[in-house]
Amino acid sequence: MTVYAVLYQTAFNHFSNIFGKSNLIGWANNNSSDFAWMLNMHRADFSGHKIWGPALNTSTGGNSYMTTNNTAIWTHDGFTGGPSLIGITYSSFADSPNFIFKINGNVVRSSGLTGSIKEAPDLDFVIGSQSNGQNRWRGKISEFIIFDQSVDDWNDTLLENYLKGKWKIGS
Repeated sequence: MTVYAVLYQTAFNHFSNIFGKSNLIGWANNNSSDFAWMLNMHRADFSGHKIWGPALNTSTGGNSYMTTNNTAIWTHDGFTGGPSLIGITYSSFADSPNFIFKINGNVVRSSGLTGSIKEAPDLDFVIGSQSNGQNRWRGKISEFIIFDQSVDDWNDTLLENYLKGKWKIGS
């Protein structure tokens, strides 16, 4: 799977899913949680918006929840700082690290997992879904591209450069 999303954070949200195959509210910290994969916003009240994730469940019981305190995406004051290019790649066939999270083309987290993405046929793919009672995620997605396979390095660079140029995103 490879996902590219150009997005802006426009409101004060925490524990809100930004996008993914998920019906989870809050932490994605175990394989019994109701999600296959997702990216969520966490604790916008502590000096900037924090992306926590992406989170991924695999068929072998592996779960990875990449947390990041990266504040380069948005700043809390005035909810400015976008747009940002988010990139998520997972391949069960690739060498470790095979689960990669990028912001504006730069790797901020990576992990090694085994197995295919956990099947969740009853879950829809959602954008701006459930939260912990602080409203749904409110933001803007300018462009969203998803592939059911990993994208090779050459095409990844082409897509990132195209999206960064089109949406005037600095690196």
